[in-house]
Amino acid sequence: MDEVLAICTDLFFAVKIGDSGKRAGIPVRFLKSREALLEAARGGVVLIVLDLNCREVDCTELVRDLKKDPACAAIPVTAFVSHVQAELIHAARQAGCDRVLARSAFVKELDQIMRTAHAPS
Repeated sequence: MDEVLAICTDLFFAVKIGDSGKRAGIPVRFLKSREALLEAARGGVVLIVLDLNCREVDCTELVRDLKKDPACAAIPVTAFVSHVQAELIHAARQAGCDRVLARSAFVKELDQIMRTAHAPS
């Protein structure tokens, strides 16, 4: 079954992501570690969503690992972060994030991001 994987420890954003997935008709699975996400990404994943401010996981390193793995490289990765963290935004893009959005833009575009991820190829 197609699903969205997410690493997000911020309850506000986790609720927004989960609700948006429900509206789009796609399950969202929240994971708490780099290893869990790398393992889960090998099957039926249409999108990975990362909170770059998550302290428990180095998301830029995670993106590098995903993009190096042939089984995961094609999965789109959307990340969000505070708009003032220019260095982190740049690092995430350099690591291979397909989209890096400011938190406010992420909330505004989230439903469209989910619908696009769930659209049949």
